[in-house]
Amino acid sequence: MTLIDGGIIEGVVSDEVARSNRDILEKTMLLAKEYGINTFNIDEMDAYFKTDNPTEHVASAALNVPGDFNLIMTDNTHIRVQPNAYKNTTLLALYKVNNVTVTGGYLHGDRDEHDYSDTSTIHEWGALPKNNRLF
Repeated sequence: MTLIDGGIIEGVVSDEVARSNRDILEKTMLLAKEYGINTFNIDEMDAYFKTDNPTEHVASAALNVPGDFNLIMTDNTHIRVQPNAYKNTTLLALYKVNNVTVTGGYLHGDRDEHDYSDTSTIHEWGALPKNNRLF
């Protein structure tokens, strides 16, 4: 595990740390936007983000990118879904926002590490980026 500037912890982590990673990155993007910054660059990062929560709307549990915003990643950026058993997860959400650009980076699902033990569903709804209103 690697700690990035006292915040995001890289590498394989617990669910609690992966949720904290999600909260930190989302809050940092929102804070940047509050300060009038509309372009957010991520270079070297390889971290897991917990984006499943059966008690939340799927977009609320996801890593949300604010509107009027550019998220720019490089080939060194790896954003990963924390392995889970939930049937319906979304890694990145652009929910009720406009004018968003997401470029570069690698988005990794949990297909190879997903817990498929719940046989009441076929777990087909996991998604990496989810856009409900793109203009």
